[in-house]
Order: sequence, then C-alpha cells, then structure tokens
Amino acid sequence: MSKQGYLQRYILILEYIKSHKFCSKNSILNYIEEEMTKRGFDIGLSERTLARDMNEIEELFNVSLEYSKNEKGYYLKEGESGNPELVSQFLDAFNILNVMGSETGKPGFIYPESRRSRGTEHLFPIKQAIEKHQYINIDYQKFYPETLERRTIAPHILKESRGRWYVIGYDKSKSNEVRSFGLDRILSVSSQTEKFTPNQLINWSDYHKDFFSMFTNAEPERVLLKFDFRDGNYIESMPIHHSQKVTKNKENVTIELFIGVTLDFMMELMSRCWSLEVKEPVWLRQEMRKIFSEAVERNSN
Repeated sequence: MSKQGYLQRYILILEYIKSHKFCSKNSILNYIEEEMTKRGFDIGLSERTLARDMNEIEELFNVSLEYSKNEKGYYLKEGESGNPELVSQFLDAFNILNVMGSETGKPGFIYPESRRSRGTEHLFPIKQAIEKHQYINIDYQKFYPETLERRTIAPHILKESRGRWYVIGYDKSKSNEVRSFGLDRILSVSSQTEKFTPNQLINWSDYHKDFFSMFTNAEPERVLLKFDFRDGNYIESMPIHHSQKVTKNKENVTIELFIGVTLDFMMELMSRCWSLEVKEPVWLRQEMRKIFSEAVERNSN
C-alpha cells in the first residue's frame, strides 16, 4: 500500500475514534475496512495491525487514544496531550487533500478557491527559528507606507488568520512591543546564529482570544448586533467570534459578543452591512454610521 494509503488509514482511525466516543475494536475494524475499500484499497485489517496503527497515530499526532474499561471502548483523551483544535484542522486539511485526488489529480467537477495567500514558503524556516530561539532577518514590504525594510525579529509564534499567515514576536529594535508580520509581505528570511530568550510571561495561545483577526489594540467589551433572519443564519453557522451568543425570532437574529473592537472587526461588520444593525455600544453604532455615510458620499456621483 502507498504511503498515502497508510496515512489515510491513520486519519480514518483517528477521525472515527474522535467522533464515536467509546467505540469498540470491532466497530473500528469494520469501519476502516469499509472506508478503505471505497477508496480503492483492498486490505484486511487485523487487530494486531490496528494496535500498531494506533501507537503510530499517538506518536505522529501527539494525541492519546485510551481504552475505557467501564465504557468498554476507545476514546480520544483531550486536555493532557496534543492540541485538539490542531488535530481537527489537520483532519480537515487531509479530507480536502483526499477529495482533491492527490494521486490522480483534481477531478473536473471540483473547483477550489483560486485566491491564495502568499508567503507559505517561509513557514518552515520560521518554524525552525522559533524552535531554536534564533533571531531572523526579514526583508519586509510594508503596504502603508509602501516601503521595503530590513527587520531583525525574535519569532515566537506562527498564526493563521483569514487565509493569511503571520509571524508574531518582537522586533529587536523595539523589544518590549509585540509585533506581527504578514508572511505574504516577507520577501526573504534568513536565520541568525544569535539566540533570544522567549517571553514566557505571555500565554500565546490566548493572546488573540478576545479579538477578531490580528489587531489587539482595544479593550474587550460587550457588542450587540442585529441581522435579518437569513443573514443571521449564515453568521450562526460560521460564528464571527468564539464568544458569540445567538438569540433568534421569526424575523431577526441577535448576536452578542465580548470582543475588542478593532479595525479588523469593523471591516468584518462592513461586509454584512446590507442587514447589519449595531445595537451596542453606541460609539460603535455612530462610527459605523459615519463610515457608511462617507461611503454613500463617495459613490453618489
């Protein structure tokens, strides 16, 4: 079986255990055989092979697959190892890759988004620098003002937001200020031998939790938004923010958020302007009204 076949089997096992808590060994075996047959792999999966696969899955994905004697089944143990969100993202990515036909080519009836973020070629060297705590030099093309700058930064994390990747850390010349740099604006990356001491005082996994996208220059506050029923359903199916609470009636959908109101967030609201009504805070309602009034004036002739 090809390497893709083995990886596909690992993914199927992990996916099944993740979505079927306390599943039996036989149910896993039956599911894997059925699904692998659908994908064109004629295999017989033994209990011994399954046990070996599960050990390799734990090592590969840094997760823990446990057996509960009380429930008599397997489950994905969360909270003590691995990153459940990262595992879910990997599963999503693999499923997309699989349906795209990585071995046979993209089927003619599948049309993925053609717009892609640039700069992903810098992910690996930056990842290595983060792991080794090494400074990196970057040639950075700013959008505004349009200037090309050479920066030396201490990279701490890589973050994806709205289809773009960013490296977040500290500019060596401004070491007390957290900065973010879009990989699509980085022209080149080179690692230095000089090392830095990572900032352990910041919980980087929670650094953006009170914000939409990348900007963090606002205090989180209660935001109340109202949309018509149709638009509200779209927002409910893909939440604006993890704090989102939804209240519905037959005509409207009300969204409550606890979030820092930044430019990124306001631009997201503008994209829903055809049904948006800002209820709270008042200052945001007034600011959005000003933006829309200026837009009307620009487009009046």
